[in-house]
Amino acid sequence: MFTVLCKRALPDYKFEEMLYTGKRLTAEECEAHNIVTKAIHIDNLMVDTMAFARSLNKGRDIIGPMKQETHKDALAAIDAAIAELNV
Repeated sequence: MFTVLCKRALPDYKFEEMLYTGKRLTAEECEAHNIVTKAIHIDNLMVDTMAFARSLNKGRDIIGPMKQETHKDALAAIDAAIAELNV
């Protein structure tokens, strides 16, 4: 499956180079071939991630309830862990 995805995303010469030599793409190459949206240095990861999150349109009323429903199991586990610590 991964091979099929790479073959569709990369030019033939780049795919064949990787296939025959075992060479891996750099983050910049992945960005250039639109495999990732943006390559970020690990030192800037949290800052850039938070800036991206702030840029999203979260003003719609449905987003909060959707997030709560999606993450209800994780929220319950966190609440249980906090309650256990406070005992």
